[in-house]
Amino acid sequence: MAGSSPAMTELASTNAGKEPLQPETCRPGPYRLAAHAHVPGADHGIGAADQIVDRQQADTAVAHRDAAVGGVVSVIAEHEQIARRYRHFSGVVEAAIIADQLGWHRYFHPALRVADEQYGDAILSRHPMRLRQARELPAVATRICPESRAAIWVEIETPGGAVLAQFNSGDIPVTAAPVWKQYGFFFTTPVNNPRIVLRMTNNAPGGIGNDIALDDITFRPCGAKINANIQGNTDTINVCEGNINSYTFDGSASSAYTSPIYQWQVSTDSGASWKDIPGANSTSYLRLPTVKADNYWYRLTVIEASVANISSCRIASNSLIINVHPRPTVDAGPNRIILTGNTTTLAGKAEGESIQFVWTPVNYLNDASILNPVVSATNDITYTLSATSTYGCNNADNVQVKVVSGIYVPTAFTPNGDGKNDSWKIPFLDPSFGATVSLFNRNGQLVYHCVEDIVSWDGKINGILQPSGTYVYLITFKEINLMLKGTVTLIR
Repeated sequence: MAGSSPAMTELASTNAGKEPLQPETCRPGPYRLAAHAHVPGADHGIGAADQIVDRQQADTAVAHRDAAVGGVVSVIAEHEQIARRYRHFSGVVEAAIIADQLGWHRYFHPALRVADEQYGDAILSRHPMRLRQARELPAVATRICPESRAAIWVEIETPGGAVLAQFNSGDIPVTAAPVWKQYGFFFTTPVNNPRIVLRMTNNAPGGIGNDIALDDITFRPCGAKINANIQGNTDTINVCEGNINSYTFDGSASSAYTSPIYQWQVSTDSGASWKDIPGANSTSYLRLPTVKADNYWYRLTVIEASVANISSCRIASNSLIINVHPRPTVDAGPNRIILTGNTTTLAGKAEGESIQFVWTPVNYLNDASILNPVVSATNDITYTLSATSTYGCNNADNVQVKVVSGIYVPTAFTPNGDGKNDSWKIPFLDPSFGATVSLFNRNGQLVYHCVEDIVSWDGKINGILQPSGTYVYLITFKEINLMLKGTVTLIR
């Protein structure tokens, strides 16, 4: 960091895995357990009130009890801090694992719960057993040693060793799966000394399980808060493409700045990157209408004049957002022709942001709320397809439907390039009729063929002019029970 700007550092860490065993210095003193175990078919009670089990005596105590009861029942009674530590934690029961491996029966008596872990005493027996009595004995004075947790100590120093800030994360809890936690703190760099030294130490003892991972150690400038607003509006405005409104942005910076330099910025990628707006160097900025539909984010940045050449020292305000939404794309489709007594289908299209659309008028339509309604008009009519987005942006398009009593087929055309009657066309033959048009010369050769399309022949075959003369046409329909046959004369 540069100058005297304060800064903030953040780090994320995780501590996942099994708890480490305690070092030798944390071994507790003697511990007492009172338990009575009953074996069906025998009247033997096992009292442990007179037995003191410590770390060195654990194994011999177990062997001694085996001999004392003639093999009727074997007892293992140990505190969780001794070499054999029986615990319920993270879904794992250590005593159960040992019992399963020996093929013995088990009873676990919890004495302490820490978070989701249970600590206590386990009794393992070669024979089935049931608890008859359990009670607490007078405690033996001892020091309880908590299990190790990772803890990060951070120092920010100058290259000369002067400490600028210190931070302690405290215990980072152990989790069954990695859980990232973010820590952060503030520090201020000396004037004209942008270099710093970062020192990080794991304060907790090492060993099995005390493992952490660090990621995303970042630095960012911090300073007095900067506020920005849109006059007479909230911080986010939704408008439609073509909107002609202008908006005034205002910003304010703390009096802590002695020689502030202001700069408004804009982002078109939701704040991922920012660009300075040329000439926008005051606390107010007039935003003019934008032609292109997009999401525009704005903010005011402030920096002290003394470090104006270091852009990373800028402090930014909250974002002001102008969302310019596109108008829906609407196409009512090609004009249609209906033979009297028949129907046609409109081919509308509409796309946009959560749009709703409708045809008007609704006369002769089977459903005005779908894009492809069936029309059974009895006279000429014009339909409008209108669409409106969830932000109120709208658009519309028209289509004409013409009703004719029959299909007129021209009997002559003059393809001489004068722009008048240069092509043979059938004006009322709508593609929706499903017509197939075939044209033959006097020798029976097919010179033109068209299926469900607009008819237009320029008097050529593969770019070669065809001679003047009479040609025969045949028109059949897929959707209409009709066939048309006749002649057309090509005149040059």
